[in-house]
Amino acid sequence: MSDPLSSVTFDLAVASLDLSMARHRLIAANIANHATAGYEPQRLDFESHLAGIGAAYEAGATQEQVRKQLRSLADGLPVEVESGQTVQIDDEINHLLANTLHYNAVLTGLGKLGALNKIAIDGAVR
Repeated sequence: MSDPLSSVTFDLAVASLDLSMARHRLIAANIANHATAGYEPQRLDFESHLAGIGAAYEAGATQEQVRKQLRSLADGLPVEVESGQTVQIDDEINHLLANTLHYNAVLTGLGKLGALNKIAIDGAVR
């Protein structure tokens, strides 16, 4: 049974935050290993997976089915190795900045969702 205040939107946003943190760790590992001979940069692309899960919900998947898909995504992170590539520090910094912006945007959205829930619970705008 799920929390009565939980929603698919909330669950998708929390999963996005968790996956952004995983991406941040991956980018940090790329930067840390930039001078390691033979090291190939790794990427974590989860936005398309989250979009697919959201589309499944819009097409009629239940909240429990969506939660199950989110758990399976988190358990099997879609990490890809950029074979034959070397780590370019400037590119990694750009990925880090973009990921930070994404994380902050989702966090801001979650804050606004929480504010809407508070208004609904309070029953009035103050």
